[in-house]
Amino acid sequence: MESINYISVALGVFCVAVSLIVLIASLMKSDRRLTLNRFFIGFIICNIGIVSSDVIAWLMTENTQRYAFYLIRAANFLHYAFGALILSAMTLYMLSFIEIKIKVPHQVKIMVLSLCALSLLLTIISQFTGMYYFIDENNVYHRGELFFLSQALPIIGLAINIGIVVFYRKTLERKASLFFLTYMILPITALCIQIVFYGITFINIASTLTALILYIGVQTEHSAQLAAENAALDRTNRLKAEMMETISHEARTPLAVLASYASLVALEMQEKNTDSQTAADLDKVAHEAKRVANLIDHMKNLPLQKEKVAQWTTLDFGSLAAQTAALYRPILERAGVDFTIDIPADLPPVYGNPEELTQVIFNLLQNAKNHTAKGGKITVELSAGENGELRAAVSDTGLGIAPELLPRIFERGVSDSEGGTGIGLAICKDIIDSHKGTIDIESEPGKGTTIAFTLPAHWEV
Repeated sequence: MESINYISVALGVFCVAVSLIVLIASLMKSDRRLTLNRFFIGFIICNIGIVSSDVIAWLMTENTQRYAFYLIRAANFLHYAFGALILSAMTLYMLSFIEIKIKVPHQVKIMVLSLCALSLLLTIISQFTGMYYFIDENNVYHRGELFFLSQALPIIGLAINIGIVVFYRKTLERKASLFFLTYMILPITALCIQIVFYGITFINIASTLTALILYIGVQTEHSAQLAAENAALDRTNRLKAEMMETISHEARTPLAVLASYASLVALEMQEKNTDSQTAADLDKVAHEAKRVANLIDHMKNLPLQKEKVAQWTTLDFGSLAAQTAALYRPILERAGVDFTIDIPADLPPVYGNPEELTQVIFNLLQNAKNHTAKGGKITVELSAGENGELRAAVSDTGLGIAPELLPRIFERGVSDSEGGTGIGLAICKDIIDSHKGTIDIESEPGKGTTIAFTLPAHWEV
């Protein structure tokens, strides 16, 4: 008896050590947000619980101390309770693996989990009736009359899982099917042995081997599959970005040439006072060519805002705004629009992507220009907010925006001007949101519009 006790404790400690290694490896390599990985990690934790409680029970055998009395009873209860939880976690893990490709009916989960709940309920009842086991005055474990029932219930649950694997065999890959069948056959064999052989807890060895096999096989294969899928998605994203760049470059050039020649011919016809209707039509051609060119630019920029990995840095937003304004000023001057920019000297630094924030300023100035007639005014004002954040506002004295459009003006496809794409302001909002800032708009028809945004201040330590 004493030699069996030593062997059981040694095997239990070995199983706990192996389970801990698998648990640590799973936590380090897997994405815990995935349902599949959460259930597998839950299975490993339950296995550590069942093996640890069994080791404690063996260590306390024939110890008549009062603390041993409580420990051995708690350990035996946890051993049976964790057995039901292992079956639950393992079933959910397997079903989650299957559901990657096909939906499993809810009734299948309920059937197995109900059996686990019944097993757990009977485990609690057995603590008061001794139907599974009883412990004598020397803290020695003895089987009860209905001990076989404690083994039969998980065997039935595992048998149901075998039926699930067989039913969904076409969904699972051959290797995965073999690994899951191994998971079920090993514990079933151990449970059957325990019914007729009184001694070492074989289920501990079987469940630990199962965890190791599943980690090496199914989990590793799934991780490799995810890595391959992510690599394929990255390649697809790069190809899409390159394609959009190519389309934009190749399409914009002929459109720009078309718009220029159409405008030139229309101007010559107007100067010679010949065929004014044709000149007007050519103006429309030039306008539409420019609009399509701008649309292509927006279509290119929209996915890039989300997909490209940009360099973020601590930057002086005042200098950034001044450089962008200097580039845009000639455009406003040719349009006959007065332009002023106010940049205080004590602005807080911000942390962000210079290219994206430049795009915000450019889009807002373009939006203001589109709404401001000759003789109007556009103003850019930067300031430090009440909470230390940086605040920027772009105002114009243009036509304003209809009140019913204001709540939706930052949505894609919503535009307040004829021929507008409704994308420029959506891009601005996406960029400001990604920088943890806020953006809002105020407008009054006939009096102008102000679009203001804030960026959190960033202080380097």
